[in-house]
Amino acid sequence: MLTPQVLFVSACRRGPIGRSLRVSILVAAILVMSVADLQLTLLFASGSGMAEGNPLARFIMQRHEPWMLMAWKGLLVGLTCTILLAVRRTRAGEAAAWICCLVLSALSLHWSSFAERMTQVEPVMHEVAESSGERWVRIPDVR
Repeated sequence: MLTPQVLFVSACRRGPIGRSLRVSILVAAILVMSVADLQLTLLFASGSGMAEGNPLARFIMQRHEPWMLMAWKGLLVGLTCTILLAVRRTRAGEAAAWICCLVLSALSLHWSSFAERMTQVEPVMHEVAESSGERWVRIPDVR
């Protein structure tokens, strides 16, 4: 029977089998964090807007089509996860999965900080939007 204890022991094993399981778990975490990132992006961008630091994402968001952002994010995350799963038995594949998880974890911390700051700047949001210039994006409400 597959229990959490069995999974933990298997993931701690050295070699390709343990590595394969670890990468699969990391890919699941990448998927969860990527969906959360997309949801938060859509939430804040469809409200009063937000400054987007990624120029490609900003370009897509400036088209005012939420589905384009969802498709782009889904394509990139799907491709990344497919590649990681294809190389899951290699050290390089495991290292890449850990790097992706670390980057998305840092992004999650950024979102937490951003959400906290938004409550403080909401009264002056129009000034923030004007000072951000072309980085400021707002997309239609997707609800």
